[in-house]
Amino acid sequence: MTDPSCTLGETCDPRVVRTREMVLAAAADLLDEGGWDAVTHSSVSVRSGIGRTTLYRHWPDKVSLLGDAIKARIDADLPVPTGDLRADLLANLEQFRRALASPTKRSSMCAVLAEAEHSEQFRSLRRAVTTVATSGVTSALKAGKARGQLRDDLDLDLTVEQLVGPMMFRGLMWHRPVTRAMTERLVDDFLASAAR
Repeated sequence: MTDPSCTLGETCDPRVVRTREMVLAAAADLLDEGGWDAVTHSSVSVRSGIGRTTLYRHWPDKVSLLGDAIKARIDADLPVPTGDLRADLLANLEQFRRALASPTKRSSMCAVLAEAEHSEQFRSLRRAVTTVATSGVTSALKAGKARGQLRDDLDLDLTVEQLVGPMMFRGLMWHRPVTRAMTERLVDDFLASAAR
């Protein structure tokens, strides 16, 4: 994982990194515990022990704070690539499966999707979170193409949608469990059709 504090235009001071980690962990925990309404600059300040002035300086609004907290949590959960295409795809889809099994994470996903219909800020948040959440699948597919395991004409964006889409539909629309057997089937069917 890259040092996220460097994106704030500050030095990569370990104290800054630690402060950022504390704030984002507090925001993510509050989100899990109480939903969107529980995350305010005030509540995050109390939970993290970091002053509100510091919070507002780096996250001037709630959406930017929530976005960074969600992205940091997803990024921390991304599996380390192994070089085995099937194993890497399954590991990354397992992250989605766990998120869909969690009522709090599922609720957060639904909230972002709903708010994105009315707010450009949330549309940006949705794009950013989706990019981070699918980055492991995308990386595994790119590596598979580079190793010659997948067809050259494979559309990466469409493939990510074909792998993740059914899980999201089942978990969010039907509220039915996404099983390990389902993720294996998605990956194996994909590999059978896309392998060289």
